[in-house]
Amino acid sequence: MQSLVALVQRKISRVQRVHFNLTAHGQPLPVDALPLTTRTRNALCQRFGEQSLPPQLTLYELLLIPNIGMRSMMELTCVVEAAQSHKPLQHTKSPLPQNTGPPLPPDASSFFQLLAAWAAGERQLETLGSALPDACSDWPDELQHLWTLVGRSDAHSLAGDMIDRYSVPALLSCWINGLDERLAHILNERVFSTEKPRTLEQLGEHHMVTRERIRQIQKKGAECLEELRSATFQPVLRRAKELGNKLGTVLPESDPYIEDVLRQAVADFDPHHSPSFAQQILLWLAGPYRNRDGWLTTESKIDRKTKTALLSYENNRSLIPADDVRTALNELGIREAHHTRWIDHLGQFQRVDDGLLHLTGTIPDKARQLLRYLDRPITADEVVEWIGSSSVRSVRQRLMEDPRFWRINKQNQFVLAGTSGYDEYTGITDEIMQEIEARGGSATVKHLVKKITKSYGVQPTSVLAYLSTPLFVRNESGLVRVRKDEEVEITTDISKTASCYLIDDRWAWRIRIDHQLMRGSGRMFPNAFARELGCDLGDKIEVSSAFGNITVSWLAGSATGAALGSIRSALKGLNAEIGDDVFLISHGQQIEFKLLRQDQLKTESSIGKLALLVGVLTPTDSDAILPQIAAALNLDHQLDEPLEQQIRDVLLGRGEDELYKLIQPPTLSMDQYLDRIGDVLGGNNISD
Repeated sequence: MQSLVALVQRKISRVQRVHFNLTAHGQPLPVDALPLTTRTRNALCQRFGEQSLPPQLTLYELLLIPNIGMRSMMELTCVVEAAQSHKPLQHTKSPLPQNTGPPLPPDASSFFQLLAAWAAGERQLETLGSALPDACSDWPDELQHLWTLVGRSDAHSLAGDMIDRYSVPALLSCWINGLDERLAHILNERVFSTEKPRTLEQLGEHHMVTRERIRQIQKKGAECLEELRSATFQPVLRRAKELGNKLGTVLPESDPYIEDVLRQAVADFDPHHSPSFAQQILLWLAGPYRNRDGWLTTESKIDRKTKTALLSYENNRSLIPADDVRTALNELGIREAHHTRWIDHLGQFQRVDDGLLHLTGTIPDKARQLLRYLDRPITADEVVEWIGSSSVRSVRQRLMEDPRFWRINKQNQFVLAGTSGYDEYTGITDEIMQEIEARGGSATVKHLVKKITKSYGVQPTSVLAYLSTPLFVRNESGLVRVRKDEEVEITTDISKTASCYLIDDRWAWRIRIDHQLMRGSGRMFPNAFARELGCDLGDKIEVSSAFGNITVSWLAGSATGAALGSIRSALKGLNAEIGDDVFLISHGQQIEFKLLRQDQLKTESSIGKLALLVGVLTPTDSDAILPQIAAALNLDHQLDEPLEQQIRDVLLGRGEDELYKLIQPPTLSMDQYLDRIGDVLGGNNISD
C-alpha cells in the first residue's frame, strides 16, 4: 500500500507542473471526450461551458476551479497517467508560479490517511473503498483497476493515530474524562436530562453545598458545553445531527424506537466508557430533547406550531386534506410513524377518511363546521354522534334557536341558513296556525291532532303540548284559535317558583351543574326568572355577564317555556365542577354568578345546608340563620306560628322536597297543634 501511495504521490507531483496539449489530431478536445466522473465533468463544464478545454492548461490551474478537490485531483492524475501510456496527449514542462494563488493541496499520502481516519473513526468503515465513489464504467480498465486497489486498503491501518481525530467515542470520552464527578452529575441533572431539571436546592443537598455553589459550578460547566460545539467536535455534532434526523422533532417517550436509535448512536462505544452519559449528551446536542406530557420533543410549543401548520391547509369545507396533513407534519420534522398518535394527542382534530376536521367552539359552531364538511343536511343525532354531546334534545334546541341554521323538515334535519335548494321548515306551531287559518280561524282539538299527526308524523301528545302553549286559546267546546297579542297575559310569581331565592334583595336562580352544562348545553329555566332578566313571551335576548353574553329565549310556541343558552364560559371561569351549584343573580339584563361548591355542604348541619342552598352563602349563628332563610324565601314572618313551620310550608308549596327535608318540624304546644289540625280540616278552632 505504501508503494502505491508513493506512486500516486510522484505522479501528482510531476503532472501538476506540466502543461497539457489537450488536443486530438490537432483539434481541441471536448470535456465530454475525457473519461471523468459526473462531478468532475460538471465542474469543468461550469468553468468552461460547452467549449473545449484550453489547449495549454496546468493541473494547478484546474485545482483553482470550484468543486475540483482532492478526489478530482486523483481522478485527473489517473486520467493523465492513462493518457500518457497511450500517448494521445502531448505536454511540455512549465515552471510553478512563484508565491501566487492559494497554498498547494496536501499530498496524496496525507489525503489518503485523512480519508481513512474519517471513514474508520466516524463512519466505522473497514476499507477505504467504502468511502470512495464507485469507478465510472467508461473509465479505462487500468484506471478502474488502480481505483480498485486503492479501495481495498484497510482504513484502520492507513489512518493510524489520526483515527482519534474522527472517533466519536474517543472525542466524547476525552471530554467526559475532563469533567470531575460532581460537575458531570450537575450537568447531567440540570442540562442533559430529558426530564424536568432538578433544582439547585436539590442538587445542593445531594452534594452538601449551597444553592449558590451549585449555580457557580453549572456556570463553569457552560464553558465546557461551548467546547462541545467547537470545530474539534464536528464528528460528534454530525452524529448528533444524524440522531436528530432519525428521531424527528416529537415522538412518544415510550416508543421502543427511541431506545433502538440511541443504542445505534453509541454502538461503537466501549461499554465501560459511559455510553449512557454519551447518549444524554448526543440527545442534548441533537435537540435538546425534553419530555413533555409523555412525548420527547425538541420544541416547547410544538402543540401550537402543529395546530397552526395544520390550519394553514384548512379548506372551505373545514377539512384539512390527508396529503396536506402529511406534508405539514413532515415539514415540522415529525416522523410519519408517529403522525396518527400525535394528532390524537393534540385532541383538537377529528380524523375522517380524507383528512382532519377541526371542530371547535360551541355546539352550534361545531355543527356549522360539520355541515360545511358533509355538504348535506344533518340531524341533531348526527351532531351528537360527531361531537360527543350526550343530549340530542339540547343540541336540537340550540340549532333551532341559532339564526345560522335552518330546520328543513319534520325529521329535524338542519342546513346552513341560505343554503341553495332548501327552505326553512316553520315547525309544528306554524303548521297548526296555518291549519287553523285554513279552517276559518278555529278548529277542534280532535281535528288538529288528527291532521298534524297524519301530515307530519308527530305524536298526538306533541300536538297537544303545542296546543297548550300561550300561543293558542281553547274554549269549553274544544275549539282552538290563535291568541291575539292583547290577550297574552301570563302570571308568574317568582316568590313561589322553585330554586328562586332573594340574595341581597335580588332574585337568583340556583342550578346543579351536570355534564351537559359543562359541555355547553342550554337549559330550560323558570319563566318567572326569565321575566326578571327582561325576557318576556316571544322574546329572544342577550344578557351580559363577566364571562360574556348569554342567550335567553321564551318562544311563544315553545311547549317547555323559557330557555337559557350555554353558560359554559362562566362555569369554566369559576373553575366549577360537576356536582357544584351555581346561582344566577339578576341585575336587570345582566347576570352575576356565584358558585356553591359541593365540599362546602359536606361539613354543614342540615339547617346549614339549607341556608347555603337558598343563597345564604355566609350562614351566621343558629339564632339568626332561620330569619336569613326566611328572607331568602321572601317569607312574611307571621309571629303566631313558629318560623321553622312557615319555612317548611313554603318549601313544600314550591315543590322543593329536597330542601323541605333539611329542616325539622318545630315542637308545638297542644293549642298550636289543635289550631293546625283545624286549619287543615277547614273548621273553627277545635279548642273552643
